[in-house]
Amino acid sequence: LETLYKQGIPRRYIDDIPEEITAKHTTITLGGDEENPDLITEFEEYLKNINFQAIYAEVMRLQRLYGGAVLVLNIEDGLKPEEPVNLKGIRNIWDIVPLSRHEITPENLKVFDISKPDSYRITTSQRLTADQEGTSTDVIIHKSRVIRFDGLYLPWNARKDNLGWGMSCLQLLFEAYKRYETAMAGLETMVSDADLFVHKIPGL
Repeated sequence: LETLYKQGIPRRYIDDIPEEITAKHTTITLGGDEENPDLITEFEEYLKNINFQAIYAEVMRLQRLYGGAVLVLNIEDGLKPEEPVNLKGIRNIWDIVPLSRHEITPENLKVFDISKPDSYRITTSQRLTADQEGTSTDVIIHKSRVIRFDGLYLPWNARKDNLGWGMSCLQLLFEAYKRYETAMAGLETMVSDADLFVHKIPGL
């Protein structure tokens, strides 16, 4: 998948939709009778400060490329990462980190729904927090601190073999793309063979 992503057509197939979706900033409104423009302004400023548009585009790229990705929320609520979020105790969300499905593994999978584990194990070389020491992370995090982006739909048996994740978008076009590249290589050879100058001298 990563080799394909380094080539022009597959890369466009992965990138174009996230770039189109995040080309314009979102418009936020609050439902109900009461309006609070100051709250909306404050939240929009927060999204701008953490560069949310780029984060959202990144997680969609990872989702489409690998068949699954997540946003990990670094929430300050006084609890450990492996504990459920205390909604009333949230003081801040320090950062939102996009990870591919290969950097986060479902834990305690449910037989009846393997796409909804109780928790995840993060194993990545990325830094999840600004004050993190070391170059690798190995931590359990509760599902309430993770926003999951599944890949393309897979039936239960195939999803089970895929640790509950979906399918990469590139798997849909791989065979067609392989034939296309083969045809283009053959055409290049034909053009090269046809592009020959023949010089003739009368009587030679």
